[in-house]
Amino acid sequence: MKSPAAAKAKYEYYIRKPWAKHLLGISQRLRLKPRYYSGIERHLTVDEIKQLWVRDDAGNMDRPCLHRIDSTGHYSFDNCGFMEVIKHNRLHTPFVKGNRCNRYG
Repeated sequence: MKSPAAAKAKYEYYIRKPWAKHLLGISQRLRLKPRYYSGIERHLTVDEIKQLWVRDDAGNMDRPCLHRIDSTGHYSFDNCGFMEVIKHNRLHTPFVKGNRCNRYG
């Protein structure tokens, strides 16, 4: 079990460097969901994800989300960018009418 001091230090680290949390999310996704991410690798470093964060002005977004431009490609600097979660969800959600998904006709 982690000590309260360690938990506090981790929390403060992610407050100072919010882009690092996205890197952790990528690693966990690849490790915990191999069925969906088979063959996908992470080629991003902390410095590269920080460059993406600054380039896309993710600090001024309500809910930034890391997006792969080519969903079959790796997590690399050239294939990733930050965008709002709402915009990201619209890209990857079937047509929606009202609150009901039109996935099944």
